[in-house]
Amino acid sequence: MPNRREFCRAAGAALLTPAFLRPFAAKAATPNSNILVAIMLAGGNDGFNTVVPLKQFGVYTDLRKPASAPSDPSMAVNLPLSSLAATAFDDNYTTPASKATTYAFHPAMTSLRALYAAGKVAVINGVGIPPADTNRLSHETGQFDWQTGTINKTGGQPVGWLGQVLDNAKGGRLPAMISLSGEAPVLMLGKLNGPLALSSPLEGFTLYNGTWDWIDGPARLAQFRKTDEYSAGSTTGNFVRNMSLGADDLTYAIQDVAKAEEVLDYPTQTTYLGQQLQQIARLILSGSGTTAYYAVQGSYDTHSAQQSFQPALLADLSDSISTFYNYLAKKGKSRNVMITTLSDFGRRAAANSTLGTDHGTSNVVFAIGDAVKGGTFGEYSNLSSLDDSGNVAIKVDFRNQISDLIGYLGGDATPILGKTYQKLGFI
Repeated sequence: MPNRREFCRAAGAALLTPAFLRPFAAKAATPNSNILVAIMLAGGNDGFNTVVPLKQFGVYTDLRKPASAPSDPSMAVNLPLSSLAATAFDDNYTTPASKATTYAFHPAMTSLRALYAAGKVAVINGVGIPPADTNRLSHETGQFDWQTGTINKTGGQPVGWLGQVLDNAKGGRLPAMISLSGEAPVLMLGKLNGPLALSSPLEGFTLYNGTWDWIDGPARLAQFRKTDEYSAGSTTGNFVRNMSLGADDLTYAIQDVAKAEEVLDYPTQTTYLGQQLQQIARLILSGSGTTAYYAVQGSYDTHSAQQSFQPALLADLSDSISTFYNYLAKKGKSRNVMITTLSDFGRRAAANSTLGTDHGTSNVVFAIGDAVKGGTFGEYSNLSSLDDSGNVAIKVDFRNQISDLIGYLGGDATPILGKTYQKLGFI
């Protein structure tokens, strides 16, 4: 019989606080409650190649073209204008790509361009951490800031803005927050509550017997629960007993979802991000009362040979989001689901000598869903005005985006972020 530590580790459950394992009855999300899916682009995505500024294309090219032609021209960081014809777009999402003159998605992002044309994508330009945070180009600081909604607080208590919004939420049969990355992100850590952390697929959330043999898992789980169904006769013993019963309840609930929502008609997913979103779709269809989900896509730290990595990552991001949204729409479940992106920081405007880009300030973020107002928001940073470090000025404080997302979930952003931020208008 495995001990509790083995069970929780193998199941992938982040059993963070007693509040997390209380009965999930009060304040449960309803079928009409808004749902947020946050995707972390870990490493610091290059926003200037994700959304290319066509009206600043000459400056963009001058900054990004290599000093000497590489042996493989496709490795140059600057994208040729001819490659952007199919993904061009203007502020008005109804403008055909053939007539657009303002921006273009990376040419690998045709799926997201199609969603933009349908009015389902908000492109928020010029977003970043303000210069008041002097360490804002550190991976640790950037991720901490984005996930807590704070600046100059790295090393303090890790309390996420999303965790605070849902601190008193009890979810339904499942918790209010679920991470599909296998880890509990700071974003979802509240003062009282925390997320359930799963690893794909849902079928892997079961009882481990020490040999990785899952065949008799249901029988062992039933026996595991039976040993907990008695009073321990002490406060400490009953506390442990309730924790165990809560873990058992979660295991049964996830197993039920896995059986009921097989998503046999979901397109085959071969990437890590695609698989995470597929499992999130299953959980949403189950109506289990979860309000927020977290997924992660890595390897955006493209200091060298950027074109060997970023195009494939952006294609995966674009295709995975499009597949996820279209599947939910087909099932009639997209109305109250919003997907949003965040990243450590952006990249510098100029390419470096190793055909990559270094840590920078300004970035682009996306919001996708039926509740989104399609179009562009914020303001693209001026590539002709660089500071002494070669960085552009941000145009939108990252907390503006967070504030709007908190409002979407029905929370009050002011006490969480410390001040009131003007709405960006994408919701």
